[in-house]
Amino acid sequence: MSSPNLMQKLHSELSNAIIREVYDSGHLPHVDNPKWVAKLIANFAEDDAGVDAKSPFCLAQVTASRG
Repeated sequence: MSSPNLMQKLHSELSNAIIREVYDSGHLPHVDNPKWVAKLIANFAEDDAGVDAKSPFCLAQVTASRG
């Protein structure tokens, strides 16, 4: 199964899956385009935690909210 086909299959089987394409990258997107990958991770963390991932108090807020 090719990568695009596998990606679509996994996306359809995982109810909360989100596909994000990292442009100008190959097998190591975090090496080929680190700023874009960092932005995707920060956005994911921000959306998941409900806090501003760029805030210096982000980790404290998440930790406090989880008790």
